[in-house]
Amino acid sequence: MTIGFIGLGAMGSALAERLLAAGYPLTVFNRTPARCLPLVQKGAKAANTPAECAKSSEILFTMVKDDVSLQNLLEGEDGIYAGLPQQSTHVCCSTISTQLAETLQQRHTKLQQYFFAAPVLGRPLAAQTGQLYILAAGPEILKNKLRPLFEVLGQKTFNLGENPTQASIVKLSLNFLILSTIEQMAEVFTVTEKIGLTNQQVLDILTESFFGSPVYKNYGQFIVDKIYFQPDSSKPDSSKTDPKPVQADVDLLYKDISLFLSAGQNLQTPLPLASLIQNRLLSCIALGHGQKDFTIMAECARTDAGLSSPTSSSLED
Repeated sequence: MTIGFIGLGAMGSALAERLLAAGYPLTVFNRTPARCLPLVQKGAKAANTPAECAKSSEILFTMVKDDVSLQNLLEGEDGIYAGLPQQSTHVCCSTISTQLAETLQQRHTKLQQYFFAAPVLGRPLAAQTGQLYILAAGPEILKNKLRPLFEVLGQKTFNLGENPTQASIVKLSLNFLILSTIEQMAEVFTVTEKIGLTNQQVLDILTESFFGSPVYKNYGQFIVDKIYFQPDSSKPDSSKTDPKPVQADVDLLYKDISLFLSAGQNLQTPLPLASLIQNRLLSCIALGHGQKDFTIMAECARTDAGLSSPTSSSLED
């Protein structure tokens, strides 16, 4: 089975590397060609265009940041639509709008191609070890064929039916739940800090009582450690000063919550808490934090409460 992979950011690179390590012939494409090099050195082939990558693929994965980025890869003589052979499958792992998921299904069907939505839940570090959760929706006839690939990429695949928009809605909903948890911790940490408790004390209470899930443990520790920046890989000691790199920035999550609100509007479903979260992220962006890890929402909560920001390097550009 020949595999193509388009989009080699932190998440895409981790997924592509797992497929390559599992022995699948792999062709890759990225708008920044240099990102293909580590995979090429391990045996992958680099394509010059999305169409070239698609042409050699029985299964083509895409992992890009948003609707616009994906749409730019689809159209024209160098695009995915033109290159993907009939009966081949486009598997989209990105978090996209329900409208685009529906469009992709229609266009691929018209071209006698298949479309399968498979957004993933987890951070790039989880992708490196195959610990993602995959939200799968697409043609039933493809599920047995895709199962071994999904088993390489994640620890569990959830079958959400044949309608790809269902996978999009579920992924956006789960991201909303994570963001809501961050906002809750941000407010709890802030109010308890003002009575003299440290964030670590409060996190220990949370995670050693009723709130011991990975979301509270992992993201809570991010907030406590106040590490919001990706380390500079050009600096030999960067990993020592910033051991937890940015893997999901504010801009990206603002996009996701906006898509969730749009879906709610289309479904005539009020989402008042989601509106609050969107405003929190917008405040973070207005304060210049768009490229920082989204757990910096906690610092915005502290600012609202009149607490001074830390002077550590974690908040310096």
